Amino acid sequence: MQKYNSPLLNAVDDIVDYMLLNLLTLVCCLPVFTIGAAMTARTYTAMKMLRGQSEGIKKPFFRSFKQNFVQATILTVIMFAMLLFLFWDWNLVGQEQAGLATKALLFGATIFVLMISWMVFPFLSRYTVTIGEALKGAFVMSFTHLFHSFFGLVIIIAPILFGVWHMYWAWLIWLALTTATLIINTNFFIKAFDKFEVEQRIGAYENATDEELAALGKLKQPREPKKPEVQRHTLSEAANLVRGEDDAEKEDESMESTEE
Repeated sequence: MQKYNSPLLNAVDDIVDYMLLNLLTLVCCLPVFTIGAAMTARTYTAMKMLRGQSEGIKKPFFRSFKQNFVQATILTVIMFAMLLFLFWDWNLVGQEQAGLATKALLFGATIFVLMISWMVFPFLSRYTVTIGEALKGAFVMSFTHLFHSFFGLVIIIAPILFGVWHMYWAWLIWLALTTATLIINTNFFIKAFDKFEVEQRIGAYENATDEELAALGKLKQPREPKKPEVQRHTLSEAANLVRGEDDAEKEDESMESTEE
């Protein structure tokens, strides 16, 4: 990205780049089965742009698209299969007029799948992992950041709803809102991944000490030292201790009877 002396021009230039990134992602999503690879590449490129490490848009986008294509496509199929299954369940629930408990359970399952779908592709864009590890990581990060995950999901769905509400300006509404949501969600992903890497001691923090992390502001305070373990005894030592306690109790009882 070209940088100007004016902060306003730089901000406008950045926004235009995010819009172009969204349009490129939309084009790459058109075959449908490439949705996962396109979303993975979009997040990867947006994080580099937000960190100031951008090499433009097309180069990092298509590099990530190519590297993650197979895994992202498999995950896309898995996510679509789960969502179709839930859609079928909702259809059955509507036909059979199921009870409130069944609807609540199905609603929870739907939110669960949507949150995993929202997090799994950004997770894949950041780490070299297996499909199972990507799903597990997405699950852990979604539920350790429950509020942000739900909020991120809402602001992704919002542009679609606004577009449907006003069809004439749908394309402009979609472009503006998806650009805003991309920036908001990318900020969240960067912070969440940084925290995750600190806790797991991976990436740049792999060999860092607690004091170094605290100095970098990555930990509020060094972790407390591990508490010493409770002393353990063998069976014979334990038996001797019990006998000793019994003898002490008998001595106390005899002393009390003498005094009386």
